[in-house]
Amino acid sequence: MNNIMLDTLKSNLITSAYLTNNNANMEDVNRNHVSYGATTAYAHVLLCFGSNVKISVHEVNGFLKITKIVIDTKEITFEI
Repeated sequence: MNNIMLDTLKSNLITSAYLTNNNANMEDVNRNHVSYGATTAYAHVLLCFGSNVKISVHEVNGFLKITKIVIDTKEITFEI
């Protein structure tokens, strides 16, 4: 798979993680869970293509919040 496609998948993973946290902050539980599902789906696809992906997630008052994502050696942290 070319680098452009992998970079796009990684960018989409980060965007969906941001949306997961944003939807939690807006107290929209349905969108929060849908965004988390998209985040895990992007992570799964990246894993299938050989990337190492780890997601740290916590539940806060029924909402899912992502605190950190590690993609290969790059670490992205989110303020929650």
